Parts: sequence; structure tokens; C-alpha cells
Amino acid sequence: MPTVEELRRQEERYHFTFFNHPYAYDLAMEILGIRIQLGGLVVFQYLMDKKDEAKWLRKKERIVQNAGVGFMLAAALQEESGMYEELSDYSQYCPEPGGFPIVVNVELVGSVCVLGLPELEDHELLIEALEAYKEGLSCKE
Repeated sequence: MPTVEELRRQEERYHFTFFNHPYAYDLAMEILGIRIQLGGLVVFQYLMDKKDEAKWLRKKERIVQNAGVGFMLAAALQEESGMYEELSDYSQYCPEPGGFPIVVNVELVGSVCVLGLPELEDHELLIEALEAYKEGLSCKE
């Protein structure tokens, strides 16, 4: 498991100066089984065939909204200092990797959540998609 400092650097790397609905769609094309919300609105959701992941995606989303950070960082902070203990409540949250904040100019504006792979692979998929997406953005600038 990465350290708190490594996870903080990872989240800071994927802050944006701008992020809108078309950007959400472009990012979503990198992932399957995904939910992206901006400003409280679900702007993209795709569920795999014959799966009902919507409730679990909402529960992952709640962690990001309530903690203000992604699940991996919240879990590391919980382990290190006891912070975010309430996030282990399965009736309200899905305390598993796969939720990541969308931050624009230091403001949390939404989240991107994925599921469907074994635990840490959801987080790794998000990071790979964010990296590919960010690289694509820099090519457009």
C-alpha cells in the first residue's frame, strides 16, 4: 500500500485547471464501469452488462464527497491516525479502492469512481486513465 505522502502527491498530480462535461466523457472513454459527477450532477455513468454497480458507485462517490480525498488516501489516513473511521460503514459507503476526487484549482468539484476489478486494480485503472487523459490534454494545449 502506498504511503500517505505518495497518495497525496498522486492526488495533487491530477488536479485540473478546467474540467467540464465533455472532459468527463473523454475521461470515461478510458474506463468501463464508471460514474463521474461534477457539481452534484452525474455527467457520465456506464454499467457493465448484467451488473448493478450503481449503488456501489454511489457509495464510493460518498467517500470522496465526505472525505474530500480519494479512498486510498482516506484509508491510509485512517490507518495512520484514525481519521475517517466512519467511512468503513458499508451501509453508507463502499470502503474499497476506486474513488478519486476531481479537483479544479484546489476546489473539489466532483469525483470519478470505478469498480469491477479486484480491489487495488480499480485504483490502478483510475490512475492509468487519469494519466492517459492528462497526457492527451497536454497534447491539445
